[in-house]
Amino acid sequence: MAMLDLSLVTTSLKKLVEVNVANLLGETVTVSTMPPELVNGALKTINLYLYHISEDPHYKNHSGYLGTEPPISGQPMALNLYYILTPHFGANDQFDAITQQQLIGLAMKTFHDYPVISDDLTIGLEDILDDDLKGDGNTIEICLRPVTPEDTLNFWAAEDRKTARLSAFYEVRVIFLQPEKPTVTNNIVTNMGLYVHAKGTAKLLASKSVMTFEPPAVTGMGQQQVPLSPAKITLQTSGVNNSQIIVSGENLTSAQARTLQLRSAVLDQPIKIDAALNPNWNIKIEHNKIQITPQPILVIDNGGGPVNHELIAGIYDISLLIIDYRFQGAERLESTYETNRLSVAIGPHIASNPVLDINNRYAISIVNSLSLTTLIDSEPQVINLSIAGSIYRRVDAIAALTPGDFLVEDHGLLVEPLANISAPGFYPIQMTVNGAESQPFWLEVV
Repeated sequence: MAMLDLSLVTTSLKKLVEVNVANLLGETVTVSTMPPELVNGALKTINLYLYHISEDPHYKNHSGYLGTEPPISGQPMALNLYYILTPHFGANDQFDAITQQQLIGLAMKTFHDYPVISDDLTIGLEDILDDDLKGDGNTIEICLRPVTPEDTLNFWAAEDRKTARLSAFYEVRVIFLQPEKPTVTNNIVTNMGLYVHAKGTAKLLASKSVMTFEPPAVTGMGQQQVPLSPAKITLQTSGVNNSQIIVSGENLTSAQARTLQLRSAVLDQPIKIDAALNPNWNIKIEHNKIQITPQPILVIDNGGGPVNHELIAGIYDISLLIIDYRFQGAERLESTYETNRLSVAIGPHIASNPVLDINNRYAISIVNSLSLTTLIDSEPQVINLSIAGSIYRRVDAIAALTPGDFLVEDHGLLVEPLANISAPGFYPIQMTVNGAESQPFWLEVV
């Protein structure tokens, strides 16, 4: 909901007046956008001129992107635009006040009847919003300003020494100027607040993992292993440390039974992980430590038999469901509580270096068949991609691919590259799926 070109707003207002006044009048009219005093010798002309701009105070502290430089450049600037509407008609050098009054009346009715311009506004077969503003949630609100006759005289006194012209004043809001995109990625906030625990109960303290990746061979650095806390893993082939999460804690085995539990925005409900049904997850719960190696498939049994659940990349909360027993006479009483939760990121792992196909496109594959097309609450997964610092745009069909676009396939992305990565070299790829990032990866162009 932001733009760089303010003239697109004027173009949309101009088209609204052109189309609707022509329908009301039964004939075409000219709509110009120049200063009123420059409109000379016009026949049936309505002039709409942007004469002032101010910042909208309500959105002055509107939230924006983090990680931009300077920081304020990531915040969209909200503007109110001020227009003056004037009618113009003169035939044979004769001033025609009646026709001018008719024209401005029709123009004012247009703005009254259509006070909001958005993607879905059409008059007849004509789309009103400029094509370059469509698809981004842009909304243009039009409001007649209550300017007094005295204020009108003051306005025209600065422009003309003659009688004030017939005019109406409009405020158009709120127009957001496009902010700068982030140049760095901020870390994920996974825990905040004050936590109170009963003495002797189980609690989780921190999570950690190791990220393994291969820098470009020309660097001579070899395989790198970087410890991360909170844990951020990628689902890789078995036997590689990238997929192991270690959670430290206290009193984790103090009760008779315990079950590991996952929560996430990508899950319909919390999932209990049965270690017996998921031996390849390698779940180990010790007194002060939990080890877990997530896999693409999680087997769940809610009473109707084992069912395979496909894991989706994203941010997950890990907790322990603690079950304790005590006896009251011959009766066994059960008490259950959940520990605090720790967040971890489970991201996609990019496979070996993609190569250009015959259509000049790269296919970026994901290891372990992690699905990118599974819907979450009937909505597509949130996937972002940048290559060599350029942010790529997602499209929904292969026919729509142009340079700088990517298409989401079941287990990877089909990318049509920009020209800035055509020369031989290594270009960094940053890919996030539902907030979880892939391992560091470089595209090698030969």
